[in-house]
Amino acid sequence: MTTRKSSPTASFDPKIQNLTDPEIPPLALANPISADMAVMRTSLWPGLLQTILYNQNRQQTRVRLFEIGRSFLPRDQDVVQEHMLGGAVYGDAVAEQWGAARRAVDLYDAKADIEALFALAGKGGEVLFRPGKHPALHPGQTAEIQYHGQPLGLLGLLHPAIQAQLGLSQPVVLYEFRLSSLGGERIPIFKEFSRFPSIRRDLAIMVNEAIPAQSVLDCVQKPREVCS
Repeated sequence: MTTRKSSPTASFDPKIQNLTDPEIPPLALANPISADMAVMRTSLWPGLLQTILYNQNRQQTRVRLFEIGRSFLPRDQDVVQEHMLGGAVYGDAVAEQWGAARRAVDLYDAKADIEALFALAGKGGEVLFRPGKHPALHPGQTAEIQYHGQPLGLLGLLHPAIQAQLGLSQPVVLYEFRLSSLGGERIPIFKEFSRFPSIRRDLAIMVNEAIPAQSVLDCVQKPREVCS
């Protein structure tokens, strides 16, 4: 069971905002309700992390959260509002059971959720994950989410230093991307099941662990080209 508590506004404590997005100065409110609601968020991550921490303090060890909302990005003399979808994954990958070994959630669990979401929108296979970077994310476990070569957002493991500063006992996987990318360019259409027998042969190919998974997929989808 997951306890959920989130902020009813888009304003947050400047300390948490600076931890999650230190490179973008947030818009300060002239008359904030309180000191912990003094700036406008530039990302959905501050609220998600606050909610994760709230759940952890109430002995919730497995939490899955998402939020749809606006971020407020200062640009020149104006503020750009981006409609975003963000998520946070924390704790065990699966609920405690006898049929599966216990393991912590990782980057690939959240990646699978994002791929499934785009598949439901009729865009399965068109979203790519390339190496990325963000000051709030682990430098070796961060991916940029791309659609047709255009960046949509980020997916990654919360930086261990920020995890320690927030007092989180377990790693947190975060993601955020523009909600407009799920727009209805295509409506999912039913496809008839194949009349031919399924292929039962399974091929296992070993590659260097430093090669990104996306490079292997790109190679498989271009069988007539030589891949290095």
